[in-house]
Amino acid sequence: MESETPIPEGWVSVPLNQLVSPSTEKVEPADDPDAFYIGLEHIEPNTTRIVGHGFARDTKSTKTRFISGSILYGKLRPYLNKVSIPDFDGVCSTDILVFPPSDAADTRYLMRFLSTSAVVDFATHQSSGMELPRTNYLKLGQLQIPIPPLAEQRRIVARLEALLADTDQVRGRLDAVEEAMQRFRQAVLGAACSGRLTEGWREEHIVLQETSWELSKLQDMGNWSTGGTPPRQIKSFFAGNIPWVKSGDLNDGVIADTEERISKEGLDNSNAKILGDYLISATFKY
Repeated sequence: MESETPIPEGWVSVPLNQLVSPSTEKVEPADDPDAFYIGLEHIEPNTTRIVGHGFARDTKSTKTRFISGSILYGKLRPYLNKVSIPDFDGVCSTDILVFPPSDAADTRYLMRFLSTSAVVDFATHQSSGMELPRTNYLKLGQLQIPIPPLAEQRRIVARLEALLADTDQVRGRLDAVEEAMQRFRQAVLGAACSGRLTEGWREEHIVLQETSWELSKLQDMGNWSTGGTPPRQIKSFFAGNIPWVKSGDLNDGVIADTEERISKEGLDNSNAKILGDYLISATFKY
């Protein structure tokens, strides 16, 4: 990817593969069961934030080891833009490229560049695989990175992170508004489904009412069942194009997309339902 914008004087353009190389150190979960585990689900899209972690003992397949300060770059579905730097040692999914700290460039500067929309577009177009698109280091390594002097890299990072901190404050306020809107929405739904929302109308049209409300249990209103995840150790089950809905994919009654997809074989080995069902998360947040 060649930059269309001329770089400032004193900067150089260097391919990524001359700056960093991915770690090749692998580990079996059983050999380090208490290690922190980072999967793609633990990296928030577009923000470079790590939003949790698991433990190696909860995983099955071979993982990649990383050290604190490494860049983690999600190569599966690169359009999700999952890039971050953990402040702890651990292991991660092999769908994440691990770039250890390098003297060739400031790590945080490099992470910020890898999360730009230009890099997301490049990695997405260089991906292979229709159902599970992935990029790889051979392709990503061709990226031309504009590199300023080290001191300027650090000034850029400091200025950028100060601006992003201001953005996070605004986001926090918007999240508070969103939370208030969610409470209002739930209050309106509760009023509607209890009859309070139309109480005045019923009082005015009482002579026209021919039926009364009934209180019913959910178990009497349909067939209810829990889902069943196909065995994750069988990779072919998770290599299809059928959307696999998890609780994290439910967003205020709307499912815009799913992080995972399963195959027909995987579907046949699950208790999943396909069309016309109501989905209710079995994990509740108080």
